[in-house]
Amino acid sequence: MAKVSVKGNLGVKKPLVLVGFYSPGLIGTLVSQYLAKRTKANQIGHLETELPPVAMISKGKVEHPIRIYSVKKKNMIIISSELPIPPNNADAIAKSIVEWVKKINGEIICIEGMMAKKADKLFMVTSKKNLKTNIQSLGEGIIMGITGALLLNSSEKNVPTTCIVAETESLMPDGKVSAKVIEKMNELFKWNIDVAPLLKETLLFEKKMKEMPQMRKPQSSEMGRLYG
Repeated sequence: MAKVSVKGNLGVKKPLVLVGFYSPGLIGTLVSQYLAKRTKANQIGHLETELPPVAMISKGKVEHPIRIYSVKKKNMIIISSELPIPPNNADAIAKSIVEWVKKINGEIICIEGMMAKKADKLFMVTSKKNLKTNIQSLGEGIIMGITGALLLNSSEKNVPTTCIVAETESLMPDGKVSAKVIEKMNELFKWNIDVAPLLKETLLFEKKMKEMPQMRKPQSSEMGRLYG
């Protein structure tokens, strides 16, 4: 089972609900958390799940592994986590999110990373017919994990959902591709989110990685969750 736990008034109406979970390149996590930081989002709740007990520590404070934020000025909700979601928990978590979004008359946009030899493309899967974008549609493919479960459940519940799938060459946090996704979202939603700080952080991270020979190549690999 999973349950959305929110305190007080959301402060938004018919919001855009951005869902960013762990994925190849940590694209979903980086995008959602960077947007929460840049928009000065207010944490309003968390997702109660049957995941193994994990307490996230940030700046000395204990946080839930799946957090929910509100951004009133953009009429947006952000659901974010840096933890991999086990396959046996994905459907329950996705179902709870979709049912809650339907209840608040919102729509979902989820961010997913996909391993590729050359990371230069973004793809989109959407149930919205009037969405104007030049992002290439993912015509054929299989999406697994939490994102696949979100797409299935939102289709069954008739909740408008868009998924941006970003190619990445890295199993490590990919700030460059995450910035590319945010820039595309700027176009889609008429935002003006500055990605320069994210790119700067990425360069510093890459420099540190190059100074650590044992970290230049990942010791283990994760199977991509999308095939196309």
